[in-house]
Amino acid sequence: MKIILTLLSLNLFAINLHKFDKKVFFITNIATKCGYTHQLKDIEKLKETISSKNFKIIAIPSNDFGMQNPENTKKTQDFCELNYKTTFQVFPKSIVKGEQAISLIKNLIKQDDNKEIKWNFEKFIVSKNGKLLGRFSSATSPLDQKIISLIKAQL
Repeated sequence: MKIILTLLSLNLFAINLHKFDKKVFFITNIATKCGYTHQLKDIEKLKETISSKNFKIIAIPSNDFGMQNPENTKKTQDFCELNYKTTFQVFPKSIVKGEQAISLIKNLIKQDDNKEIKWNFEKFIVSKNGKLLGRFSSATSPLDQKIISLIKAQL
């Protein structure tokens, strides 16, 4: 339930509470001009691999690292769909670093000894009750067996 309230505090577009209740989440900060941008393809494959209505991907564009996502939310969504054939939801462009970070990210890093996000495409796996289960570096593939196993164990 904590994750739902945190998502609501993002001031996204209208969010249906039932859409997020009792879901396992893969959360990552994305950028369109990063050396890891190719991971968008693997995030889409992850969505296909774990085709469960109880699994949700949250991709949050951010321009916090190297100014690698200068586009607005809509252009970022279009980029992901056009270049990587993504179907997962790209959330509004947000700050994920420092004091101005959105509350969702603040909550996740708080659960991980307040370790700030270091770069684009860091990955967080969150349980159905909002508990951080795992955090993975930018270099870790979204299709890494540790990620897939962690998610499947929660479903």
